[in-house]
Amino acid sequence: MAHHEETSPGIKHDIGLTPITLGLAVLAGSGMTLMIIAGGIGVITGQGVNLLFAVGLAALIGGGVAWVAVERPFTRFDDIDQPLDSHGHAPTRGETVKLLPAHTESDAHAVDSHAAHH
Repeated sequence: MAHHEETSPGIKHDIGLTPITLGLAVLAGSGMTLMIIAGGIGVITGQGVNLLFAVGLAALIGGGVAWVAVERPFTRFDDIDQPLDSHGHAPTRGETVKLLPAHTESDAHAVDSHAAHH
């Protein structure tokens, strides 16, 4: 058979993992796997597998804590009101945007009193 090179770029699956975050995911996943294996061995054999479970738990917690330290997810929030790019949909000529009226405190009270009657 002849060698065939694909000329199309193909599909690129970017899920946002860097080598560091991939390694931390493998560490945490391995810890979970060790914990499941330890539980299975303990159920089947009746032997204590505390050390294996403890190592798995340490890997799971260590991977999670290290991921939080590296990624710092608490510093970046996804605000859906702020577009990430500039090619979002804007009203075109002849198209209008309808705004909903703002809620007032009396609206909230009406909802609460309605729920209280049912």
